[in-house]
Amino acid sequence: WGSDDSTSARRSARHIRPSMTSGRFLAQSITVLAVLSVVGGACTRSDERGGVTSSVASVRSDGGREALRSVPLPDLTGLPIPVQDQVRERFAVLEQRRARPGTPDAELGAAYGDLGLILMAAEYERPALSSFINAEALAPAAPRWPYYRGQLHVVRGEHAEAEVAFERALVLRADDFPTLVQLGDMALAHGRPEAAERRFRQALA
Repeated sequence: WGSDDSTSARRSARHIRPSMTSGRFLAQSITVLAVLSVVGGACTRSDERGGVTSSVASVRSDGGREALRSVPLPDLTGLPIPVQDQVRERFAVLEQRRARPGTPDAELGAAYGDLGLILMAAEYERPALSSFINAEALAPAAPRWPYYRGQLHVVRGEHAEAEVAFERALVLRADDFPTLVQLGDMALAHGRPEAAERRFRQALA
């Protein structure tokens, strides 16, 4: 990528917003992956892989916010300054909402999810996954968080977990085009053409 393209992609990190409105939602997902390729290159941060299991249910069942996963601010050394600023800004918002008495669960969940988006874009996979798990636990009716968690699992090569996450998103919004396409692609990649065709037909209906 040239310098102009890199600058444009980095700026796009400022405009990542969760939305489940078909085309816009898919475009935002592509933007996340584009930013990821700019800030991290072809190699994934090896210290950010592994070590985190995807268990939203365990967070929900333990009860209370005390069961939420810890998401510390990672070492941002080496990231472009604009991306560092975005991570710090979203982390600050999360800390403000955590510290404010009476913050609604959905609002706190959105803060975790927004942080997870920028962490995923910057290839901090473990804290991004914990952020999405917390977001789902706090806002279980919001389909965008299992969708983004599914995307992260795909990046990590965790296809079974990705399919579970996408299925969860589909339960919450049955006609969501990007989710149906993701599930169709996964079925096709794993030798289930009939299931893939069914998902693609649903997406085009």
